[in-house]
Amino acid sequence: KVLSENRALLDAIAEALLERETLDAADMKLLDAGEPLPPLSASEDAQPETPAQEAPVEKTAGAERPPLEGTGGEPSPVPA
Repeated sequence: KVLSENRALLDAIAEALLERETLDAADMKLLDAGEPLPPLSASEDAQPETPAQEAPVEKTAGAERPPLEGTGGEPSPVPA
C-alpha cells in the first residue's frame, strides 16, 4: 500500500538515480516536494573513471609459481 501510494515519488527517485547514480538529502527533498533537480554541473556530468592503481608485486628468487587457470583461481594440475 505504501509503495502504491508513493509510486510517483519512487519513479522520480529511480529516474534521478539512473541519471546521476547518487542523490543527497537536498535532492531527495526536492523530489519529495515534486520539484525538478538542478542540472548536473560539468564536473558531475563528466566524471572520468580512474583505474585503481595496483600495488607492485615483489618477486622473490626461486618462488616461481605456475599461472592460475580456470575461473576459481586454482593452479594447473601437476602429473603424478
